[in-house]
Amino acid sequence: MAREPKTYTFELTKAEGIFYLLLAEKKVKLLFGHKIPKGNELKGKTLCKYHNSWFHSTNNYIVLRDVIQKLIDEKKSNSRRRLLRTP
Repeated sequence: MAREPKTYTFELTKAEGIFYLLLAEKKVKLLFGHKIPKGNELKGKTLCKYHNSWFHSTNNYIVLRDVIQKLIDEKKSNSRRRLLRTP
C-alpha cells in the first residue's frame, strides 16, 4: 500500500531560507555544539544544516519540512481564533 505524498503550503526549494529565518527567530534550535560550516567547507557538497547530515540537503529534509508546515498551520489557526473572538 503506497502512501500519498505529503503536501506543503510553501515552496519546498525555500526550506533552507525558512530554516535560517526560524533559527534567527529562535523557533528552531541546533543541537548543542552544532555549528553550520561556512563557504568553502560546503562548496560542491550536500549538507542538511538542520541536523548536520552530509547525506541530503536542508531543502530535502522531510522532518524540517514538517516542522515548517506545522508552524504555518499553527499561525493560521491562531489567526482564525483571533478573528473569531468578539471584542
